[in-house]
Amino acid sequence: MSMFSQESIVSSIRDGKTSYLLEYIEENLKKHSLTHSRDDPDDPQCDFLESLQYVLEIFITSTSIYLEGKAENGEDIAGNLLKSCLKFMKISCVHGKALQGMIVKQTRALEAMKSILQSHLKTQESATIKKWTWHLLANVLVDNVETLKIMWPPFGNFLLKEVLEDHENSGTTAAVIYYSLRLALLNNVQEIPTVEMFRHIIGALERNVESSGSNRMDFIHLSFEFLLTESDKFGEIFSQLCGHDRIWMIYYITDHVKDSQEGDIRKDVLLYLPREFNKKSECILNSKSPKYHEDDPKEVMALLRCFVAVTGSEKYAKIYSQEGSFFINVCALLVAVQTLSSQGDAPFAPLGKLEDFSSTSEAAQEAEKEIFFELKTLLVRLIANLSHKNRKNQDLAREIKALITICGCTTMDARNPMMKEWAIVALKNLLEGNAENQNVIHSLVNQGPAANEVLAELMMENGSVRINRN
Repeated sequence: MSMFSQESIVSSIRDGKTSYLLEYIEENLKKHSLTHSRDDPDDPQCDFLESLQYVLEIFITSTSIYLEGKAENGEDIAGNLLKSCLKFMKISCVHGKALQGMIVKQTRALEAMKSILQSHLKTQESATIKKWTWHLLANVLVDNVETLKIMWPPFGNFLLKEVLEDHENSGTTAAVIYYSLRLALLNNVQEIPTVEMFRHIIGALERNVESSGSNRMDFIHLSFEFLLTESDKFGEIFSQLCGHDRIWMIYYITDHVKDSQEGDIRKDVLLYLPREFNKKSECILNSKSPKYHEDDPKEVMALLRCFVAVTGSEKYAKIYSQEGSFFINVCALLVAVQTLSSQGDAPFAPLGKLEDFSSTSEAAQEAEKEIFFELKTLLVRLIANLSHKNRKNQDLAREIKALITICGCTTMDARNPMMKEWAIVALKNLLEGNAENQNVIHSLVNQGPAANEVLAELMMENGSVRINRN
C-alpha cells in the first residue's frame, strides 16, 4: 500500500491532508475492538496484525516530524496522528503476544517511543502523548517475557533512572519496572539485572517517604509484595543489596507484618532473616571490628524490631517457634549486653536517674538518637514472645542463664523504655507451666533492696519514705 510509505505520510502531514490516515486508524480500531484475543500470528482472522504494521509506519514517521516541529502546522497534525497511533497500539497489545512482539521487534518504533519519553516539550498535547507512550511501554510487557528481552537493552538504563524521579508519569514508570521485575524473576531471565532493579525500587520508596508521600507508588509496593509473597528469589536479591538497602527492605517487611490486611509473607522469607541476625548480631558487642560494616549494627536493630513484630502477630507468631539457635543467640546477646550494662559500658549504661525520665531531659533525648536505643527492651520483648507456651525455649532460657538475666531487667532505664514491664511479661511466660524455672526463682536469696537511683532521689527505701538526715 503505497499510501502508507514514509514519503507519502511525510507529504500528507506537511500538506495538512491526513484525514485518510486518521480514518484508516479509527476504522480498524472499531473493527478490531469487536474481535477476540488471538496469540497466533498466522491466524487468518487476526487482521489486526496487518493493520498494525501500517500504523507502526505512521507512528514512526509522525513522531519524527512532531519532535522536529519543522513543518507549518506540522506539530498539531502530527500530534493528532500520534495520539491515534498510540491509542491503536495500546489496544492491540491486549489482543495477544504476537501483536506485542510486532511492536517491540520494530527497532524504529522503539527508538520513536524512547525519543518521545526523553523529549522536553511542555505543551498539554505533548504531555498526553508522553503519558500514552508510557502506557504503551507497559502494555507491551504484560505477561510477555520475549518482549522484555527485546525491550530492556535499549530502555533499561533509562527506566532505572526514571523510576527514581518524581514526575507525572512516575506511576507508569514503576509499572514498567514491576512488570519487568516480575517477568525476569518468574522466568529466571539472567540478562535482566533484577538486583539493580530492586535497588532502584528501594530508592523510589525512600524518595517517596522523604517527600511526604505520593499517590503514584502502587507499583513500587506491588514490586515489594511480589518479592515477599510470591517469588522464591528473596534471599538471592537480599544478599546482594548493600546494608542501607537491606535496612529499608527490613523496614518494609516490618510494616507489612503489622498490617493484617496485607497478603501472607512467604515462610522462607521470614526464616531467612534469623540467619542474617545470627551472622551479624555479634557486631553489637564489637561494632568497631573491621569485619563489620558500619551499617551492620543498624541492620541488626532493624531486624530485632522486625522479629518483635513477627513474633507478636497472630498470623506469624509460630514461625520462629522451632528456631532453637535463633532463641539461644537472642538470649546470649541479652546476657552479654546486660553484663556490659552493669559495668557502665557507654553504649549500654542505664539512664536511671529521676531527671532522665523528664520530657526535657537532654540525656534521654540524646539516647533516643543512639543506634542501640531500646536494645535491651527489644531483646527482652522478643524473649517474652518466643517463650510464650514454648517449653523448649523456656528450658533453653534457664540453661543459658537468660532467666536470671531477665530478673535483672526489671528496673527503670530511660535508654530502654518499657523494659521493666516487658521483663515481667517475659518472666510470666518463662515460668508458666515450667516447675524447673519456678524453682530457680524460688531459690533466689533476698540479699536486701537493690540500688535504685530513682528511689534514692525520692528519699524512698523499699518503697517507704525515709527522712534524709542531711
